[in-house]
Amino acid sequence: MRDEQYMRWCKDDTAAVDFLSGLGALSQLADDFADGDVCDENLQAEMAHLLHWAIVDMPRNPFFRAYQDFLTPVMSAALLSWDASNRWAASENEPTQMYAYVLRESMEQVFYSVATIIGGFDHARLVVDELHERLHVEEQQPFASWQREIKEDSDAK
Repeated sequence: MRDEQYMRWCKDDTAAVDFLSGLGALSQLADDFADGDVCDENLQAEMAHLLHWAIVDMPRNPFFRAYQDFLTPVMSAALLSWDASNRWAASENEPTQMYAYVLRESMEQVFYSVATIIGGFDHARLVVDELHERLHVEEQQPFASWQREIKEDSDAK
């Protein structure tokens, strides 16, 4: 399902699909590290994988190379938002927690940017809607459930 959807979103540009797939795996792995979800026996191998993709594979990706001036600021902004989300998640202020809940998905901005590069505004709007449906309707974690999880993690530390 994911590969077919990525191919459609990227209009069959395999380098763009590889870029998004790698970035998605990298961001999930980074999030696992930030959340403490990587077990000790996999720590070294997972870190090596993360670093290899970030340092070797991504810079060699033809799609990234062609559009790095456009993509890098978007990736930087998404990273800053993800970092803020992690820092703000345990806030006692509920509006701050709500922003944290939304910002945790900031890497989606890169998907929207890739869709814009590949197919223009109308195509990107379609990708925005489909990605929202997939991640926030079909695989949704409700805000209240996320809040409980954050509180439990905070209490355990």
